[in-house]
Amino acid sequence: MYKDRIGEFGMKSLITIALVVIFVVSAGIAAEMPATSASPWTVHNPNSTSSPNHQALNDLIKVFGKSNRSYTTLDFNAMKGRGVEYTGAYLAGLQKIPISLLNRDEQLAYWLNLHNTGVIYLLAARKTPRKVDKYRGTPGAPGEWWQEQIFNVEGHALSLEQIEQDVLQRHWPDSLFVYGLYDGSKSGPDLGAQAFTGNLVHSQLEEAARKFVNDDKRVDINRRGELTLSSLYEWRKSSFGADDSAVLDHLVSYAQPELAARLTETKAIRKHKFDWSIARHSIRRAPLDQDSYNNAGYGGGVGGGS
Repeated sequence: MYKDRIGEFGMKSLITIALVVIFVVSAGIAAEMPATSASPWTVHNPNSTSSPNHQALNDLIKVFGKSNRSYTTLDFNAMKGRGVEYTGAYLAGLQKIPISLLNRDEQLAYWLNLHNTGVIYLLAARKTPRKVDKYRGTPGAPGEWWQEQIFNVEGHALSLEQIEQDVLQRHWPDSLFVYGLYDGSKSGPDLGAQAFTGNLVHSQLEEAARKFVNDDKRVDINRRGELTLSSLYEWRKSSFGADDSAVLDHLVSYAQPELAARLTETKAIRKHKFDWSIARHSIRRAPLDQDSYNNAGYGGGVGGGS
């Protein structure tokens, strides 16, 4: 039954959260602290092989998520209660990790997972809005939820906006991090079916970029050759280059051949658009047995719709 699966999720997540906290001890023994820096977020250990356990986030997406070719949606209503409890416990475990002892790839995966889980927690723990625009705002002009300092990492209070701008934008200037920043909206970057991991984070971001660029809801050229882009490329233009030409070059590098050819012929961006509606789904009825649980899209954490 669905409730039983949530209970199973909870037990597994408790174990995973315990592993996240245990990492704090093992990393402190195995890694060496590098020289200090003006910014705390440049401190890292390039020789570290320690890796936080993000299985709790995988479990959460598996139980409460549905994925299709375009994006992964969550059932925020079903999460209320136990799902929120374990999301909060995973967040608390993450914030106990001494990230300065990690290598840079593990840090990048950590920041993306911390950010995205924070978004999930806010959308599930509070009254889930129909649209996220006033809560999210835009990069550089954050909404009310994105301004709240809901995190504490190595003694530093941080908001979602600060993770995006002061940590990722500043210290990982490669534009690909943009595709890993989930905001809950239909037009924003996808949550993905798996948590980011240090050994895979670059390939995961590459795949996220390809999926985003080749989605005609985000990059569309009409019959007249007019290009409409997700507003993400306007808000984050500095991450992709100095002007529209640089943005187009970026798009071509991740587009499928047919789209790439059309983008090469495009001289300008006609307009930007963004759908702030929450990317979510809902359970119409609680499955009564394992077969109905699977048919509802929860059997493997991947369903057939949005």
